[in-house]
Amino acid sequence: MLTNFLTVLEQVVILFLLMALGFLFNKSGKLSRETCGKLSDIVVTIVAPCVIVKSFIRTYDPAQLRYLLYALGLSLLIHTVMAILSKVVLRHSDRKKRSVMVFASVFSNAGFIALPLAEALLGADGVFYSAAYIVIFNIFMWSFGILEMSGDRSMVTPKKLLVSPGIIGVVIGMLLFITSFRPPYAAMAVLEHVSALNVPLPMFIVGYYLAEADILHAFRNRELYFPMILRLLLFPALALGLLMLLRIDSTLSLTLLISVSAPVGATCSMFSEKFGGDTELSVKLVAVSTLLSILTMPVLVALAQSLL
Repeated sequence: MLTNFLTVLEQVVILFLLMALGFLFNKSGKLSRETCGKLSDIVVTIVAPCVIVKSFIRTYDPAQLRYLLYALGLSLLIHTVMAILSKVVLRHSDRKKRSVMVFASVFSNAGFIALPLAEALLGADGVFYSAAYIVIFNIFMWSFGILEMSGDRSMVTPKKLLVSPGIIGVVIGMLLFITSFRPPYAAMAVLEHVSALNVPLPMFIVGYYLAEADILHAFRNRELYFPMILRLLLFPALALGLLMLLRIDSTLSLTLLISVSAPVGATCSMFSEKFGGDTELSVKLVAVSTLLSILTMPVLVALAQSLL
């Protein structure tokens, strides 16, 4: 297990060093918040879908399709359990704070941290199965997530569920996978170059936003404890137990475990700001959970590698 731990820790440290670049750019004033927001849009709408599409370009294999469907089903089950438990466990008299805490517990940084880590540890197969988690993640985020943050059912629309970049990337990728179609060289070259941004650019962005949080003050905020225990420890432990019980493909299991064990997603702060939530609390949850994940993710993933 020590070898597994050191391997995962090395990858996580690399990601945090990339975050440090964004942190330094923030502190030096060389990059504005508006520009960083535009970079986030590029990652979400272009880079992440390209990574997903690229991972699907392979010869059709019925076994891999079956595992992909397993991943979709398990991701749906995991998100449902996380949503129910978060609603039951997290209570607060302030609706704005409660909505942020519930959102932070359910939605990990599956795109900005889990996807690059899955790619680094497991290669194309890690991205392939991560795509299933991202599909369910997007469906829940644009339904349960928006409803939780806004309290307005009219904000949840089928269009938002169906046209999110992650889902579009999976649909295109599935067509390529089922038909075993390989795009021409020029298209593949573009996919390769854009996909290469998937690790450094998201980490740079997360580091930029980390620089805006008062970390020492955040650690003294007791409101952070329960959501972070759920996000970083309890939910990954429950997912690991489920995956051990089912005894399915180890790469698939590790990919899902990485996605579940990731820290609070940056979308928590974005949605909080958009829908009038407690943005200060959301930023602290993202910042502190991201820093703590440098310890929790290597331990959980190494444990999963040993047990699965």
